[in-house]
Amino acid sequence: EDSWTAFEKLLLVQLVYKLQDNWSAISREMKKHPMISHPAEFFTQKNCAAEYKSLIEPLEIEAEIENENKKKSGDFSASLNDEHRMPPAAKLARMLYQERIRELKSMVSSTEQKFR
Repeated sequence: EDSWTAFEKLLLVQLVYKLQDNWSAISREMKKHPMISHPAEFFTQKNCAAEYKSLIEPLEIEAEIENENKKKSGDFSASLNDEHRMPPAAKLARMLYQERIRELKSMVSSTEQKFR
């Protein structure tokens, strides 16, 4: 299957934060992580870069639109909550972290069901 798990996406985002756009190193780290669910060959440089781009692009576009709207309205108030002031990569990491927590809760719940 071609879809990435929440964990794999979160790991990817963390590696991009740590290693910037060194896709060779990112790919290598993804491949050797013990908790990945895909074969190592899945995590090519190209696949990692494409997945990151697909995750971050909508948030970058959203941030651009927000900035344009602020410029047009002249509203540069500091009253925005932390969520709106976060850089797109930080928003993405937060979203994926929350998704991973939901994924883990679901796994725990299904495991509990087996023992009832």
